[in-house]
Amino acid sequence: MVKIRIQPGFWLTLSLVILILPLPWVCALAISCTVHELSHLVALRLSGVRVRSMVLRAGGAVLETVEMTPIQEMLSAVAGPFGPLLLLCFIRWMPRTALCSLVQGVYHLLPVRPLDGGRALESLTAYMGWDSKLCTAAEWLTLPAVLYFGISLSLLGLGLLPLILCVTVILRVFHEKYLANRSGSEYNRCTNP
Repeated sequence: MVKIRIQPGFWLTLSLVILILPLPWVCALAISCTVHELSHLVALRLSGVRVRSMVLRAGGAVLETVEMTPIQEMLSAVAGPFGPLLLLCFIRWMPRTALCSLVQGVYHLLPVRPLDGGRALESLTAYMGWDSKLCTAAEWLTLPAVLYFGISLSLLGLGLLPLILCVTVILRVFHEKYLANRSGSEYNRCTNP
């Protein structure tokens, strides 16, 4: 049994989401987020990692576990984004959920720490004995590529929305980095650098 703790910021975030989005989109987002966290949990359980608790915070959910090997960390990190991507199979019946899952899956697979893709790459480099500078190089290439993608789509006549969305993604990544780098934080931190 996993102990679930809910911090006050979670309720604030949930309230804002409910106020901003129509109810069908709130439900779709909730399903996508739940599948994402359950995918992490299943991968952890299957790889034999004990999960101490799940903390629901303003920025999302964090699973607190015992220390993991690089392979366990990589499997857990990759499972989170791929779980929601499986919901794309139900696009015909649940298009909103499929769209939320696609956006969430692609975002979390970006090879930028502390996102799941960055954690997976970090674990892979630790397991293979590669230089950890590979992770830093991936970050330095990914974020400008996201910005370039947004600018390109905007210049192709799609308006400013793609650029705004890509800048939002970049700002969200920096927010995740801030949360992970706070002193004493275990937020999406790889235990085996």
